[in-house]
Amino acid sequence: MTRSRKAFLVPALSLLIAATAISINIAPAKAASTEAWQQLADKMRKACLAKAELKSAKLTWSDLYFENQAVALIDGRWPQKHMNNQRAAMLCLYDKKTGKVEVQEFDVRLLK
Repeated sequence: MTRSRKAFLVPALSLLIAATAISINIAPAKAASTEAWQQLADKMRKACLAKAELKSAKLTWSDLYFENQAVALIDGRWPQKHMNNQRAAMLCLYDKKTGKVEVQEFDVRLLK
C-alpha cells in the first residue's frame, strides 16, 4: 500500500469507527402513542395555568420533548388591582415524573 493511500485510509477509518461508536451509544427515542403525548400536554397545561394565577391565561407555546421536563409559556393578565390589567407572561417548567410545576415571570417585552 502506498504512503498516500495509507494517509487517506487512517482518517477515514477513524471517522467510521467514531460514527459507529456514536450511533451505538445514542439511546433510541422512547416511543409514545399520540394519546400519551396528548395526556401529558393536557396535564402540563392544566398545572401550569393553575400555578401561573393569571387572568385570561392561555398556553401560548410549549415543548414536551425534554427528557425529564416540559416547558410552557403562559400569557395572560395580572389579576392584582394595582397592576391595572397589564399583560403578563410566565415561563413554566413541568416535571414529567412528579407533576411538580415551577413558574417564573417572563419579560413580556420579549414577546412580539
